[in-house]
Amino acid sequence: FAKRHIGDYEGADTEHISAILIAQDSSIATSGFRNFRVTDGYDRVVDVLAQGLDIRTEHIVSHIEWSDKKVVVHCDDVVFNARQVVITVPIGVLRSGSVRFTPELPRGFSDALSKIGYGNNTKIALRVDKPIEYHRLIATEGTVGHFWMQVFENSTLLTGFTGGSRADELTRMTETEAVELAKEEIASAYGNDIKNHITSSRRFTWLNDPFALGSYSYSAFGQGNAREVLRSPIEDTLFYTGEAANNHGHIGTVHGAIEAGRDTAAEILAQ
Repeated sequence: FAKRHIGDYEGADTEHISAILIAQDSSIATSGFRNFRVTDGYDRVVDVLAQGLDIRTEHIVSHIEWSDKKVVVHCDDVVFNARQVVITVPIGVLRSGSVRFTPELPRGFSDALSKIGYGNNTKIALRVDKPIEYHRLIATEGTVGHFWMQVFENSTLLTGFTGGSRADELTRMTETEAVELAKEEIASAYGNDIKNHITSSRRFTWLNDPFALGSYSYSAFGQGNAREVLRSPIEDTLFYTGEAANNHGHIGTVHGAIEAGRDTAAEILAQ
């Protein structure tokens, strides 16, 4: 149970995860590990962060040309010029080569990029039209593994959360197949009648999303100081940041990504 739970949480099979690095992250975390939900929707966080900024959406970057304090960013239909660039794309996207760099990224950065663990998670949400017995965590021996529960006035939301190779398996299925499997597994805990009360469902998977190609980073066995290398500026021109470059113990989280981004912004502005 412990191995499955840790693997789901980290988004990877446990044989790839460094227990020592997880312990180190836990020991230096400054914001704790309690989760919160934004009642009006998660986009409220982005709305606040975007206030006063010139945000250009739907500009897909394909090529970055760079030299000392000079950057040309090529998008599908426009080119941007700058002295420096902050790169925040997920590890999976950067590894895929969908963004080309001229000259290529330094060998040390590329080596660190290959060592960082980058996981896969799949969520399957099941809405039940009645209250059911509350459990903070429902574990099964099936593919989905475990479910979280949110209780509303007249309904319950069960979210199956899976990581690693079992998440890969759920990703390869059709959405209908994955949802039906989740229903069978939750029925093993609550009985078959619960399937008659599931009114809606949805699968969320990030592995096939071209702007994610996975979920978030994890501390991989043999990773060493790869995170420190990633967050080190390249000739004071290219800056990589995000949850994978967080050095406060908050990898794999939104608040960790925001925290790392602020650190990078402060470093650039200090110049």
